[in-house]
Amino acid sequence: MTHKQTLSITLDASLKEEVQDILKSRGLSMSEAIRLFFQQIQQHQDLPFALPHPPNATTRQALADAEAGEGEVFETVTELYRDLGLR
Repeated sequence: MTHKQTLSITLDASLKEEVQDILKSRGLSMSEAIRLFFQQIQQHQDLPFALPHPPNATTRQALADAEAGEGEVFETVTELYRDLGLR
């Protein structure tokens, strides 16, 4: 006999409602969908989909600079390409 356990998660209310409606239209409950997700993780021994790679240190610094209003600004794509040595 399989021993069952309860899983409790915290979600944004609007996310929960929207996902619940989508699942309902597919004939699935939240519990069934989560069970399917866990079974896929078990089968793949990983997530069943690719996650985007987190930005590296150079990209993180460039994003921080841009948010701070620092860094180079180009008026046109052509200027950017020229600066990058692409044209």
